[in-house]
Amino acid sequence: MRRGTALAVAAALALGGAGGASAGRADYAGFWKENCSDPYGLQIKPYRGDTYTITFCGPGSRHCGGDADPRSATPIEGDPTYEILGPAKIRIRYAEGYAPVYTRCTMDLHPVLEYSAADQAEGRRGMVFAVLIHLGYLLGASAAYLLFHRHTRNLPPMRRRLYRTGLAAVLFAPGLLWSWPIVSPTFALLALVVFLVDMSPAHAALLPAQLLYSAGPMLVAWVLLFSAALLWRTWGPKSD
Repeated sequence: MRRGTALAVAAALALGGAGGASAGRADYAGFWKENCSDPYGLQIKPYRGDTYTITFCGPGSRHCGGDADPRSATPIEGDPTYEILGPAKIRIRYAEGYAPVYTRCTMDLHPVLEYSAADQAEGRRGMVFAVLIHLGYLLGASAAYLLFHRHTRNLPPMRRRLYRTGLAAVLFAPGLLWSWPIVSPTFALLALVVFLVDMSPAHAALLPAQLLYSAGPMLVAWVLLFSAALLWRTWGPKSD
């Protein structure tokens, strides 16, 4: 299934400039997609003067039928976020470095957007696969932690707590997978592994964001767990 970055789209929409087309300017109104077969894309709608509002739309989107967010207003021409490749092709440069090319697939601002039966079936299979992956990861991580716990019994108390809380943070900290169609909640380590395994050249620029969304929660979890272990040593039972 093709992948993109919905949050990257949202970030770019905030980078607008000051709609329709006036004399001598191209008209960019319409519905634009990376691939015209996709059930999602960008609604480029005339706003004021020579500006347009840009809204990401997909099946079930709530923001595509009414008034668009004026904060996304941009003239497109002259806006460094947008590179005009032709009358029906635009490259959009997102903050993360992702720069897909969009094609105007229709002048209709409200096309029918729905997943095909094949896409829906693939989505169901993907959901089952994701559940199995998470269960397998949870079992494997739990077994690894219990084994590590057993092998650190003879370490000094402070070092033992440091190592155990560190491993627990790495294995079980919550994280986010930077992927299409949303940033998905999961385990921080699993998110990083999945991103690296599935990373394409087009998404390589998103690696720093994924590292932040994985390493950040691990560090925070380690600090919290180690602090709790110190408090337990002070106020709890004296045996480990």
